Amino acid sequence: MSENQLRDIISEEVTKALSQVKDKPRRMYTRFEVRDILNVTLGTIDNMVKRGELQPIKLGRKVMFDADEVDEAIEKGRVRKYKHQL
Repeated sequence: MSENQLRDIISEEVTKALSQVKDKPRRMYTRFEVRDILNVTLGTIDNMVKRGELQPIKLGRKVMFDADEVDEAIEKGRVRKYKHQL
């Protein structure tokens, strides 16, 4: 395989991968949305982040959470919804 053929194959695969990423935007939750979903305080969310139960994504000054990751954490029992009233 020549260098040009390899370069073309890599270019095609990268283009294909990037087009898939662009087509599927990630759903994101703010800290406040996660607070409402889990029925906890913002301090509890901060503690969950410190313990590694939730992974924050910082976008400038905003702290966001991947919605799929939060939903998966709830399903797998890494975090749980609280039933008390805030």
